[in-house]
Amino acid sequence: MTDDDFLKDKALKTVAKVSGITFAGMLSSQIILYILRLVLARALTPSEYGLLFLGLSFIGVLMTFVMLGLGGSIERYVPYYNARNDQKRVRGIILSTFKMTLPFSIITCILVFLLSDQIAASFFHEPSLSLILKIFSFTLPIFVVYKTFSCSTMAFKAVKYEMLSWHVGRSLATLFAVISFWILGFGLIGSTMGYAIGFATSAVLSFIFFEKRIFPLLGSKLKTIPAKKELLAFSIPLLLSGVLLDVMDKVDTFMLGILKTSADVGIYQTAWPTSRFVYVIPGALASIFIPVVSELLSRNKRSEIGKVYKTVNKWILYINLPMLLVFIAYPNAVINILFGSEYLEAGMCLRILSITYFINSMSILSSGMINLFEKTKYHIINAGTSLVISVFFNYMLIPVYGINGAALSTLVTYSVYTFMIMAEAYFISGSSPFHNDMIKAMLAGIISITGVFILTKTLFTELNVFVLTPMFIIFIAAYSLLVLVFRGLGEDDIMILKGIEEKTGIRIKPLRNLIKRFI
Repeated sequence: MTDDDFLKDKALKTVAKVSGITFAGMLSSQIILYILRLVLARALTPSEYGLLFLGLSFIGVLMTFVMLGLGGSIERYVPYYNARNDQKRVRGIILSTFKMTLPFSIITCILVFLLSDQIAASFFHEPSLSLILKIFSFTLPIFVVYKTFSCSTMAFKAVKYEMLSWHVGRSLATLFAVISFWILGFGLIGSTMGYAIGFATSAVLSFIFFEKRIFPLLGSKLKTIPAKKELLAFSIPLLLSGVLLDVMDKVDTFMLGILKTSADVGIYQTAWPTSRFVYVIPGALASIFIPVVSELLSRNKRSEIGKVYKTVNKWILYINLPMLLVFIAYPNAVINILFGSEYLEAGMCLRILSITYFINSMSILSSGMINLFEKTKYHIINAGTSLVISVFFNYMLIPVYGINGAALSTLVTYSVYTFMIMAEAYFISGSSPFHNDMIKAMLAGIISITGVFILTKTLFTELNVFVLTPMFIIFIAAYSLLVLVFRGLGEDDIMILKGIEEKTGIRIKPLRNLIKRFI
């Protein structure tokens, strides 16, 4: 084995090991918060449910804004300097981030609190939104604390602490707080306060883990080399693109609130989080992909970067494809089972949005590649162009087609955005994100879901959880078998499985041996 092959295999193993932990954390977080959404959707009216998530969407954009794009700078430079054992610069990067973001977030918090009445009445035409915005305004400086420590934690590849602070700690704290406030009779406002407490919990936990377990920051005698200029040069494009992307991501919700009603937002917000489950796997893989590839880049191993990039992207498609196909085949059944018949109107939205976010999930690693090669100016072009497209199509389609118009607009926008990112990443790195085996997986998925769909239509007149669960198991079994038969897995995939086995202790050698027979 050559040195380059050794580095590639080591990188794939690292991605597999750490992403397994991240996946477990992200999945548990998604499930907890999704269950909370299910409860809230049934406990609140569609209008109240819509108001809560209008507030969360609005404050989410400001959270990106107050970070000034510096989270990406931390993830880029901390692994780079840590690999060179330059601890002074590592500490300087983290402290410089705090000195710039904390004051800015406090000022923004005060402005939102004071202007919440005008924002709610004039912008969203929902005066009831004002108190929700006032409560959420306090989360802005809290989020800055969390996000800075979070990005620093991920830069050190200490994923388990990020999992505990954000994916587990925040989710459980939010769930318990919301339930407690509901028991006390606070209703919608109690739900708002519960989400705010969740953010505060993640900030406290992330600080404790980073300070005590990873890299003592406060009270350290280690000298610091400030890095404000370096950070800002890299982060300003990320700030602009981050805010534009966040607005683009939520403009469908905003414009539904402006052009339609909060009830429409509430119905739309059942399909939106359901379809975004396809981001769990890419998010887990990307969280460790960037630090791992940053180390390869510091050693000038560009050919190995391309191999890791292609293999990890293949796994994103393999794991996400079954979920996409189920949402396309059974959208109304999924919405009815999860949220109830009151939200059945969201069925077509789920079908459209699942296609949208599946397409976009394939570009998450490509976005990371652009950051790694310090071409962040492309993000501004991509986000700006996509935002203009999104506003135009939402404005044209929502008045005519309502929530389905918002979903169609999102599909058009993200398709353009994904194409731009992938093309730029290829131009910059010379590496394609597509693996030849992806075609085999898509063929296996289409054949499997078609067979199961015909079987379901033939045998059952009513679709419920007791019907869809066994049908889903049959579909996954058929899909997995066809992937093997079509020889859709290779040596690099076995290397990833070895990494998972080493990290989890779960013996999957029989599975690896089975795959080897089909290579």
